[in-house]
Amino acid sequence: GVTLGQSAMVTGEDRPFGDTWEGLIDYAKENPGTSYATQTALDRMIIEYIAQQEGLDLRIVPTSGGAGMAPLILSGDVDFAYSGGTHSGYADSGEMPVLLSLAEDRLAAFPDAPTLQEAGYDINAAEIRVAMVPQNTPDSHVERLAEALEAATQDERFIEITEERILMPVTWMPEDEVTQTLSDQVEGYEALLEELGGLPQDEE
Repeated sequence: GVTLGQSAMVTGEDRPFGDTWEGLIDYAKENPGTSYATQTALDRMIIEYIAQQEGLDLRIVPTSGGAGMAPLILSGDVDFAYSGGTHSGYADSGEMPVLLSLAEDRLAAFPDAPTLQEAGYDINAAEIRVAMVPQNTPDSHVERLAEALEAATQDERFIEITEERILMPVTWMPEDEVTQTLSDQVEGYEALLEELGGLPQDEE
């Protein structure tokens, strides 16, 4: 593991509910059909869980990545959305406020937005950006690559580009820790899927 993901629930400027998660939830409860732009099966599962917990009736709008989501949010055609990192490009302009951090901690560039857990949802959706190799890769090659990656996470140039330009915290996480973390997340997602009764189906 080399960096921590910074995924989030985002919105646009001048929305009737403002730029807070609490404001959005209150608005969505009063306005059935509040629209949400989804990109992945994971964020679709998370929003379905949140909708059930909060009693929301959302209109789900499938999109193809951040390039599909951003125009809908910036134009106001969709109320809020999942973002895997597109929002970081709007950290200075404020055109894409973050409502909720999907990382384990608050986002580096948007510290005012609460985490899932702080908002009262028992989900760990934290993303670790990892380097992987095929299973049959010789141990000596894996060890050499791990040493190089660990050195990279301590390199000032790598840290500057990753944290200051991409706005993604650098971390070093060895193989055993990554494996355990991912295993724990799989168990959590399996429990969530069982609670939801399977993967939700996209609408439009």
